[in-house]
Amino acid sequence: MKKTLIALFVLTSCSFGAYYDMGAGARSLGLGGSFTAIADDANAMYYNIAGIGQMKEMSFTGTYSSYFTGFYEGYAAFVLPVYKAGALGISWTDTVLLNPSYNENIITLGYSYPLAKIFYVGAGVRLFMKNYDLTALNVNIGSSATGVAVCLSGLAKLTQDLTLGASLENLNQPDVSLQTADPVFSVYRVGASYKIIKELTAAVQGDFRNGEVKASIGSEYWINTRFLESLGIRDSSIAVRAGYVQGTSNLSNISVGFSFLLPVNILDLRLDYSMTIPLGYVDNANAHRITINISEPKPLHSI
Repeated sequence: MKKTLIALFVLTSCSFGAYYDMGAGARSLGLGGSFTAIADDANAMYYNIAGIGQMKEMSFTGTYSSYFTGFYEGYAAFVLPVYKAGALGISWTDTVLLNPSYNENIITLGYSYPLAKIFYVGAGVRLFMKNYDLTALNVNIGSSATGVAVCLSGLAKLTQDLTLGASLENLNQPDVSLQTADPVFSVYRVGASYKIIKELTAAVQGDFRNGEVKASIGSEYWINTRFLESLGIRDSSIAVRAGYVQGTSNLSNISVGFSFLLPVNILDLRLDYSMTIPLGYVDNANAHRITINISEPKPLHSI
């Protein structure tokens, strides 16, 4: 059954558009993907490039995602703040399907500039690359294709607690066809986040892609773990989060996750985990994601 699903995924991507929006980062997806208006770590390179402008520390994130046997994804991003001039970022997404062999890669270069203390604008260029080896399915098509897309985004911190975000991605819809047309469809994201109290944030988001609509909601709560001081671990934090997604094309899922933030000398180390559970879907295809984040130190609970 799982191999059949993989084959269908590959073949339909040839006909109905490549690079389906799978999301990135365990923290982001633990929020149901409601990250466009938060965008305060390196996962902003996926959801809202403008968000990296609010980051004041160098940051790296790396994620491993397992969907089901033979279907994996890796994501990595690095953000470098530029003194009083915003921030630069680069990210890489690698999606792998086994038997039949199919590989998608996305490399994004982005820049965010602060127009004001409360408003950031971002722009990015994405390089899409894909490679097929469908001999096992006796499908006679080409082996590789590439395309380049443009992204624009914005982030507005209207108050200390309320933030709005918007991201317009793949605006030129590049064609990465091998035989028939295979566009990378545009993705439009709009979202809002609100800090209910210092440690509790809620977010909502709407995503639009090729006639498909997806609405998501999520929240996270950060807890100071003073009880670990007896072990010599100071200023650490634990976060718990949950999210819900509802969309067209029978899309519906819930997600849960947690984080452990540990300051280590001159670095902050954060481990994120999330699990996404499709509702009404069989074959036990829960998605598990693990993310490691490394950044320069930041104030506690500033995440």
